[in-house]
Amino acid sequence: MEVRDIDAVKAEVEQTSSRILEIMALKGKVDDAGAMIPPCANYDSSEKVYRARHPWSVYQVPVAEMEKSMDRLRAGCPRRAGQ
Repeated sequence: MEVRDIDAVKAEVEQTSSRILEIMALKGKVDDAGAMIPPCANYDSSEKVYRARHPWSVYQVPVAEMEKSMDRLRAGCPRRAGQ
């Protein structure tokens, strides 16, 4: 496994998550807890194996706007892969 600095991974996850929200171009209220780096449950704690996630949600948006934003996400992700 590749060993990476937790703070660097957290920053990368937050940046990627922000890009996803930017591609969606969805205007609404965003609930953002920030990136989390919990330990993986399937490994012994001495192995220091972690996973990264950044949960967020957008709410108070009409369904039609959510559908349009998902279309933008489907269209925008392949173009930005590797950026």
